[in-house]
Amino acid sequence: MSKKHEPELQPIRQDALIELALELNRLASGVLKEVRKASALKGLSNLTAMRPLQEMLIDQLSNHLHKQPQPDDETTVIPGYL
Repeated sequence: MSKKHEPELQPIRQDALIELALELNRLASGVLKEVRKASALKGLSNLTAMRPLQEMLIDQLSNHLHKQPQPDDETTVIPGYL
């Protein structure tokens, strides 16, 4: 079985990440608006448009996190985690 070769992820600028997050937020707000209006097709359209943006943000932020130096101390608490 051969492993699929994936190209190395090229990081994008911080301002572009912010724009992606803002667009994702706009689409999510649109979903809420359309659900309240019982407009399933428009809500589904917004949801469908969110997936590629979400995947791109997850990839970029995960890549950034993995490139950060890891703490040596196992007792280090990461903010936001129990």
